[in-house]
Amino acid sequence: MNCLLAISDGCPQDPRLVINPRGRTFLSALRTTGNVPAFPDLPRGEILGVPVVVGLGVPDYVIALDAAGIVLADGGIEVALTTQANVEMVAPPTQSGVTPTAAQMVSTYQASLLAVKSERYLNWMRRSNAVAYRSLAVGGSPL
Repeated sequence: MNCLLAISDGCPQDPRLVINPRGRTFLSALRTTGNVPAFPDLPRGEILGVPVVVGLGVPDYVIALDAAGIVLADGGIEVALTTQANVEMVAPPTQSGVTPTAAQMVSTYQASLLAVKSERYLNWMRRSNAVAYRSLAVGGSPL
């Protein structure tokens, strides 16, 4: 895995590999010339002793990252309450064909309701050599 050598000058403190489910299936099916699984530890969630994280939003890449080189700043959660809002109380929102129609709005004040809004602020930053990736050719069969 050349990606692991490319992060943190080849000495990552807390390495991880990130792939999507299709990539996991593709790598699990790869065989060596002796018909032995190329990555026998992948069903246990590891490749070469490095934990593998499977994510649905990941493109067809193997992403190597050094978790020690990524900083996350959690700004916390802000919660706001109000009794003075107009809310559309229908799921899904009303539509007529392609053009949305006017919906019946409900006043939280008139209906004696309480509206809750929450926002969470997250920021992250990475060290310049903390992430490397390589494309997976998952279009065909690995067999």
